[in-house]
Formats: sequence, C-alpha cells, structure tokens
Amino acid sequence: MVDELSLLVAEGNKLAEKRTWLEKGYAELLVSINKALSQIPDMSQNPISFILREYTSGGCCALKRQVVIKLVFDADAYLEMELRKEGEYEWETEPILNPSILTIRTFAAKLEEIFKFFINEVQKINEENNNAIKIISELLEKI
Repeated sequence: MVDELSLLVAEGNKLAEKRTWLEKGYAELLVSINKALSQIPDMSQNPISFILREYTSGGCCALKRQVVIKLVFDADAYLEMELRKEGEYEWETEPILNPSILTIRTFAAKLEEIFKFFINEVQKINEENNNAIKIISELLEKI
C-alpha cells in the first residue's frame, strides 16, 4: 500500500511537470510559428480553417463544438485557435487563448497535417488566381 502511494505521488508529480511543460511549449511554438508566418504580407484574403477536433457538449441539449485552427491573413499572417459552438440559429465563435491539454496534444499530433492542409488550400487559391489572371490578360490583349 505504501509503495503504491509513493508511486502515485511520483507519477502525479510527473503529470504536473508535463502539463506545465506542454502549456509553455505550446505557447512558445505558437509564437515561433506566427513569427515565421508574419513574413506573409497583409492582404484581404479570407482565413483558412482547419477543424482540429469536434465533439458534442453534454447535457439535455447536446450541441456540436469544433476546435478550429485558422490561418489569418489580416495584418501579417498568423495562426489562431477558436471554439465554434453550434447555436440556435448559427455557429458562435470565441477565441481560445488557453487551450486544454487535450487540445494541445491534438494540435501537436496533427501539426504536420495542419500545415499540409494550409499549403494545399493556399496552392488552390493561387491556381484560381492564376486562372483569373490568364483570362483577364487574354481579354486585355484583345481589347
């Protein structure tokens, strides 16, 4: 019994240390990512959203929730995390400034997938822009 109690205390202390490290590490990583993304100039481009995880709230009126990572292009580009809540008529959003440990672990596990998704979406937009530029250029040459 005493051995188990000692082991539980030791494991609990490790848990506390790792939680603290995850919170600080996530914050530092987000600052570093946003510093790199700030090299993308300001533009009026709609944000690109990646659904990190979805769940349903408990209670009598179970509502959908989504944790979303957004690539925002206003000012300098940056990532932000938000919570989308299914409302009575539309989705409500609020920023997540201090994500849960579960959300941080999910973010870390899906980071490569997140960036691949954003790259793919930006490439699609670039291709659509190239197509529009081609059409406009051809029309300008004919006019």
